[in-house]
Amino acid sequence: MSDPSIYIIGSGPASISCAQALIGDGYPVVILDAGLELEAEKQKAVAALLASPQWDEAALAPLKAGAHATVNGIPVRKKLFGSDYPYREVLEHLSIHVDQVATQAAELAPYYPAVFEFVPLAAARDDLLEMFPLHSDTYQPLTPSWQAKQLLQHLNKHRAQLREKGFTYGASRLAVQAQPREEQKGCIYCGLCMYGCPHHAIYSAAQTLGHMVQKKQVRYVKNVVVDCVEEAGETVRIHAHDRLSGAPHTFAATRVFLGCGVIPTAKILLKSLQQPSATLTMRDSLYFLLPLVGWHGASSSSRVHLHTLAQVFIEIMDQALGNYPVHCQLYTYNELYVQAMKDVLGKAYPFLKYPAHLLLDRLMVLQGYLHSDLSETAEISLQGETLAVQRKENPVAAQTVRKVVKKLYRNAFSLGFVPLAPLLKIAHPGHGAHCGGTFPMRLNPGNLETDIYGRPAGLRRVHVVDASVLPSIPSTTIALNIMANAYRIGKEWHHAV
Repeated sequence: MSDPSIYIIGSGPASISCAQALIGDGYPVVILDAGLELEAEKQKAVAALLASPQWDEAALAPLKAGAHATVNGIPVRKKLFGSDYPYREVLEHLSIHVDQVATQAAELAPYYPAVFEFVPLAAARDDLLEMFPLHSDTYQPLTPSWQAKQLLQHLNKHRAQLREKGFTYGASRLAVQAQPREEQKGCIYCGLCMYGCPHHAIYSAAQTLGHMVQKKQVRYVKNVVVDCVEEAGETVRIHAHDRLSGAPHTFAATRVFLGCGVIPTAKILLKSLQQPSATLTMRDSLYFLLPLVGWHGASSSSRVHLHTLAQVFIEIMDQALGNYPVHCQLYTYNELYVQAMKDVLGKAYPFLKYPAHLLLDRLMVLQGYLHSDLSETAEISLQGETLAVQRKENPVAAQTVRKVVKKLYRNAFSLGFVPLAPLLKIAHPGHGAHCGGTFPMRLNPGNLETDIYGRPAGLRRVHVVDASVLPSIPSTTIALNIMANAYRIGKEWHHAV
């Protein structure tokens, strides 16, 4: 079983998962990638940081540069990239719906453990098990912050009332190496998660790619930007150009797997299918940001050692909010909250510093997500060499979010926090990074749709493996199902031959 010309375009989680399946079956794989890397000066700064026993503000400055929080959110461009949320959806919604028939969760079940062979999982055994099966024997719990620990204790006291009202909660599920393992140091609770983990405890597809390249399991060609693909008999020609010089490149493959992300994949396919005037619909899981004030404060001493990723997940099932769960991720203290507070108070901050910090001791932030059926969409079209993205409003989206806020407020005593409704922020499509569905899978795909092996109608040897093929976008984080589906396609593609 040797095919020296199987090409994967992209090196994100979907591509890497697909590559793992292919090399596991003995196929030599070539990965084409734009190859964006951390700048040399940033690499040197991170290396110096790791070599130093003491991390002062001067040493941390290169890692934190460019991160600034306001009342509108925290637009952080991490210097060290990681994909920290593995799960997609509650168990009964773990199916990938194709037309009126679903690829059942049981069909994807073998591929979840396969993904966790190379992705770490930080989780705990709690009520979320009924919605988020662990699929792993190597999961490890992260130590919650003091504030999160107090919150979970409060939620446990009111568990019966909360379940009656449709709330299910538990420790967050994160793609994080919680404890040391092999060459990985694990989480040291340095509080730098929002900037990027210096010890690479937060999973990144680059880690797996590095291992595959080191073991010579794949050939990695970087600085290649793919423009389109063209099928000619048994061959797929990949037309590309060099990211740095612009020089054209052409590669010949017998099969191609596209996993370069929703927007780049859309551009490649619109050109490849020769439909420049076509319009795609990008589905989105609407994202909203809501500050909370908790009953339990965090003293300054409790902020020293903690991780700053989501600490608690809360799932809300309520027919009044639609037929799908609302996913909530709760974040406790983060030093960026101080920046946001300064942004709100402006010149008054020095005079209100003491009461402001009393509020910060109790401040949490909720990131919420809705199912794509309740969210806005975006229309994508190709205009010359540029993709145009136009927002399509859905009045139900904002109405649903406000219903969620009211439900939280009505249950504030049992939940242990009060929402600060005036500070609610609802994002536009794409801002929450949970989007896809531009080439949805169908049992009988039509134009601009894909079959269950990710092949767009009209193409036989090109498979899409990223979020583009999801028929809908659930409220919870989608990485695990995208990776499991990509692994499935990499494992089962030959059934489509």
